[in-house]
Amino acid sequence: MEKLKSALIFTITFLCISIISGVEAKAKDPTIKVTPKSAFIQVGKSKKFIVVKSGKISKKVNWFVNDIAGGDATVGTISEKGVYTAPATLPDGENPVSIEIKAVSIDNPAVSGKADVGVFTPPAILSMKINPSQASVVINSERTFTITMKKKGKIDDKTVKWFVYVEEDLGKGDGSKTTFTLANQNIEENSETVKVDGVEKTRDADYTINYAGGEIEFVSPPGADLSVTASYFIEGGNNTVGKIVSKGATRGVYTAPAKVSEDPTVKSKKVKIKAVSNFNDKKFAEADITITKEQVKLIAVGIGPVIDFGEVTINQEITIPIIRVFTIVTNTGDSVGWQASRIPTWLRVNPSSGGTGVQVTLEVIDTSQLQTGLNQDTVVFLSGTKGVKPLSISVFINARSGF
Repeated sequence: MEKLKSALIFTITFLCISIISGVEAKAKDPTIKVTPKSAFIQVGKSKKFIVVKSGKISKKVNWFVNDIAGGDATVGTISEKGVYTAPATLPDGENPVSIEIKAVSIDNPAVSGKADVGVFTPPAILSMKINPSQASVVINSERTFTITMKKKGKIDDKTVKWFVYVEEDLGKGDGSKTTFTLANQNIEENSETVKVDGVEKTRDADYTINYAGGEIEFVSPPGADLSVTASYFIEGGNNTVGKIVSKGATRGVYTAPAKVSEDPTVKSKKVKIKAVSNFNDKKFAEADITITKEQVKLIAVGIGPVIDFGEVTINQEITIPIIRVFTIVTNTGDSVGWQASRIPTWLRVNPSSGGTGVQVTLEVIDTSQLQTGLNQDTVVFLSGTKGVKPLSISVFINARSGF
């Protein structure tokens, strides 16, 4: 028996040491990070980048700019100490220019870190954003979107052009037809994706396109019974995907179409809008819209709108968990994120944020701050998607004095 005990103790000890050693080895895998992770730098100016390492590795690195060791006059140079100097000029038509700075470990070349740099010449629009970036819009209703710009120098023209994304089925080829007419005109240049039988085609090599007239001409006719599709951005939108018009320099008002789909069972569809700078047409921003038949709202599955947690004694430790479990979804089936708000002190919400389909637990955790009698409050779940109605759940618990 003693020998058996010794053998068991040895085996268990060996397994524990092996597990701990494995965890420690994994935790000590070396990494390198470059900080700052991103930056905008004016032509001719310099900025220092720093290596932050973890694990058994030194800070000794080789620096690269766009995979060129030390960089060059075109992409900028970087010193052994991580000081990057932007090039003196930029290529015509590009402002800012995207540059990648990479630090590769001398000890272990498989370990590296990188930073993204935008090199610019003033005046320049560094970045654009549409607010909100996600929104739900009911059919026949409007939503206003606003542009924010990060810029350097004086921008004379802050206006934008608005576009809406279209996906179109152009029918099937017959082996001889080369010209396909789109349902829309005023297509944004270089925004299209053309496919034949699901295979993406290359502009100029496989087809040409008339953006103003909305016409595609194939070099070789698509084969018989092969599907032809095209997706693209059109200025202003249309009656199928919705329309958007400028209101001032930085606002666009989107109007949802009259119906979601010809199929009455379809409750919602997604579209994308795009704002392109008139000052620099290479700078743009996009936002996602969900068009719905009715207002999207968060709903709870598994419980009602009112939850009774029963009765507890004030200041008494809770030995048997008092919980209620449910799932948050939307009435339209759309996927959105949410976050709990207005949580009473005596209640825990787990998790406190998530997405549709996530199971949520409400648990009574503290009776010390309850008042004698009925305690009632409301837990609110808010969505990060604009236009989604929040979920409100009334919660109450009866508390009796412990004296």
